[in-house]
Amino acid sequence: VEPYAALVLGPALLLALLGPRWWDRLLARRGKEHWDSYEALAADYLEALQGMPTLRATGAVGRVRERLERRSAALHRTTVAKLRVSLVDTGLTDLAVQGGTAAAVLVACSSAATGRTAATGTYLLLLLASECFRPVRDLSREWHAGYLGVSAADGITGLRTAEAAVPDRGTVAADWASAPEIRFEDVRFTHPGSGRPALDGVSFTAAAGRTTAVVGPSGAGKSTLLSLLLRQRDPDRGSLTVAGTATAAYTLASLRRGIAVVSQDTYLFHATIAENLRIARPAATDEQLRAAARTAGIDQEIARLPDGYATLVGERGATLSGGQRQRLALARALLADAPVLILDEATSAVDERGQARIVRELAAAGRGRTCVVVAHRLDAVRHADHIVVLDAGRVAATGDHTTLLAGGGVYASLVAAGRTAQEERAA
Repeated sequence: VEPYAALVLGPALLLALLGPRWWDRLLARRGKEHWDSYEALAADYLEALQGMPTLRATGAVGRVRERLERRSAALHRTTVAKLRVSLVDTGLTDLAVQGGTAAAVLVACSSAATGRTAATGTYLLLLLASECFRPVRDLSREWHAGYLGVSAADGITGLRTAEAAVPDRGTVAADWASAPEIRFEDVRFTHPGSGRPALDGVSFTAAAGRTTAVVGPSGAGKSTLLSLLLRQRDPDRGSLTVAGTATAAYTLASLRRGIAVVSQDTYLFHATIAENLRIARPAATDEQLRAAARTAGIDQEIARLPDGYATLVGERGATLSGGQRQRLALARALLADAPVLILDEATSAVDERGQARIVRELAAAGRGRTCVVVAHRLDAVRHADHIVVLDAGRVAATGDHTTLLAGGGVYASLVAAGRTAQEERAA
């Protein structure tokens, strides 16, 4: 229609497309700073809301408020810094778009005045001059919106490319027909960054179908022992076998499916009691739910709730007490009917009378399972078939309750400390 208009619009179009690319690196850096500040503020707000009762009880509300204000100010600074770069980027694009359009209008007017183009050609030229920049404006808008995703991409990439704590290269399925034997042989493990091994030459056997208790003072390595059994980590040295096969030879999914765990830190989902229990066994019948709950000592309390097993427990089981949450987790593990049952301080939030009843029920329910029990309250482990005493990452002694108590040492001191604590509570 008008070749001179193309000569004007071409450079303007190139400037609108390529000019803002000069600022891409700076915009990406400012975008990451903005995202990091936003993420830090969001995390602090969530933590403060969840821990508000603790903050009030410790008088720390003011200090946390000051920290949140500093985080908010940091977010404001990074947001403004990002907007400065973004506005320069947008201004350059708009300058090219508006300047190119204005130049094309001048060319169209000149062509109409000199008679090179007819009225219809002039109108068409004005229409095309504006229209050719529309995709550029759309692209610019999407480009800026995309930087929200680019800022978060590093974290997503980190998750997708992160190395697993343990490699899942096993090929054996942990489909144990009966309760397996668990054996630790000269196991040594040091946590990353620690100068002292958490476990140093640990050797013992948890007999198949029996209950083995692991006791010891805080920091003795009990939790580390369980994390190795669940293959959250692999030992630095030595071997750990289940049913005569190294844990690394099993597929992770099948190994963990064969081990039911009740930990001190219980997590319940925002769902009904029945749905929380059936996470372990979706096809479980109502009678099986009640049987597991009776063994865990919570069936009667559930029955007294307004909706029974259909009662919503709230986020993280907020509507239940700590003891109720722990007993529900215990029922969930029993319902899974796994060949191996691990109880890690599973009754720490239960009163002593309730604990004694649960221990008796577990002794009956545990028949046919290999049970590994970790507990600070020694009343919960005194009836175990075998007791392993850990101290400073080593096996200090093994035996039953009577033998270990007669032998003195770490176990006898733990029993004495427990009795003193009971007497103080009674007084």
